Amino acid sequence: MKDKLKYIRKGGRVERFHAIPVTGTKQNVAAHSWGVTALLIELFPEDAKNPELIKACLYHDMAECVVGDVPAPTKWRFDSLAKLHGEAENQVLKECKFEWILSYREACLLKIVDMLELLFYSVEQKQMGNTYFNKVFSNAVDYLSTRIYNTEQLEPTEVDMLRDILKEMTEKCG
Repeated sequence: MKDKLKYIRKGGRVERFHAIPVTGTKQNVAAHSWGVTALLIELFPEDAKNPELIKACLYHDMAECVVGDVPAPTKWRFDSLAKLHGEAENQVLKECKFEWILSYREACLLKIVDMLELLFYSVEQKQMGNTYFNKVFSNAVDYLSTRIYNTEQLEPTEVDMLRDILKEMTEKCG
């Protein structure tokens, strides 16, 4: 247990966006994971009653303290690297006992709120004039648009809610 607690503290300190200049306060995994969890609770309150999903939201990036945070554009460009990095992350999570069991819907929701948190952070960066986040923002919008409209895991009201959030974010920063 002592080692797991060390990983939680160490993992929360991992700096995100180390390959992109950030305006203002840099985001770490702890702030990101809190944002992911808060979005889940507010947007999907019934699903948030599952402690396994809450654990996944809080701990999904903990392995980065061991394997590092590979920038998303790098993962998108190099599929084989993304696959190996994902396997390494999963192995570290398992070794450190960061495990959870999610349904297909819950795994889908985790990815959606993870990307929504990225979208909100990107909007904040863009509003502060950080043009380095233009591509991050557009990638998040593209990913979420595809995920929202191409899954049967969401109820029509959830699709509408997420569509409205995307519309608002793109109107702010499109």
